[in-house]
Amino acid sequence: MFCASCHHVTTRIITNTSRASLVYVGFDPTSNSVIVAHQGTDPSNIESILVDADFVPDPLDPEIFPGLPSDIKVHGGFQDAHARSAPQILQAVQNELTTRNTSDVLVVGHSLGGALALLDGVFLGLELPSTTQLKVITYGMPRVSLNHPGYQY
Repeated sequence: MFCASCHHVTTRIITNTSRASLVYVGFDPTSNSVIVAHQGTDPSNIESILVDADFVPDPLDPEIFPGLPSDIKVHGGFQDAHARSAPQILQAVQNELTTRNTSDVLVVGHSLGGALALLDGVFLGLELPSTTQLKVITYGMPRVSLNHPGYQY
């Protein structure tokens, strides 16, 4: 899809199965970067609010985050929301990296989107080639990881 207001950025909109949040994956030719942008909490969407409210810590899913310490616990709602969209985001990012012949990825988000952007940064860092230049920028991000030294975000 072409972003008509940007005139140079193509985007793909991904919704997770609960529709709690939106994710935009696109390419910015000015920075030669694939952009992954996560929507923050939508106060008009009860599912978005419920994701925020599911704060009981869960162990980090080893299928999505292989090789990380098994005793890391994360906000349950954030992890569940991330797991529903992670495969589609990975596929979209891989497609854009190949199509655009770049190795730069920028992941951004605010609030709930910041939490999902952080999880995506870890996930994509594990899944993409080591030559990928991955940067994560969040704003107003709630705490995601709850109990492991070195992984407290």
